[in-house]
Amino acid sequence: MATIQRKKIRQRIHHRVRKRVAGTAERPRLAVHFSNKGVYAQLINDEAGRTIVAAATTEKDLQALKSNVAGATKIGEIIADRALGASISQVVFDRGGHTYHGKVKALADAARAKGLQF
Repeated sequence: MATIQRKKIRQRIHHRVRKRVAGTAERPRLAVHFSNKGVYAQLINDEAGRTIVAAATTEKDLQALKSNVAGATKIGEIIADRALGASISQVVFDRGGHTYHGKVKALADAARAKGLQF
């Protein structure tokens, strides 16, 4: 029997979640992604197919951050500040197929603490 890689399992879960989770102009989707080197967060209007606000550890002034809980916390705070600056207070959280634990939870808690509602 063939084994399925962990990445493939996460992708399957992500596709299953994306069937139900969609962002609108009033309540965009907060999508998170983690690589070995970075943390990425975007607010996406799925109706128009546009990214409204984004934050990532690959930005020039944030390159000191790593893909860990501390980096995810900082990105959560930044994305919340940028969202509130764009007059967005409510979002739909898309964990990207990742378990709601560790970096995902840290990012979500930091965004909630700064004023985003989801």
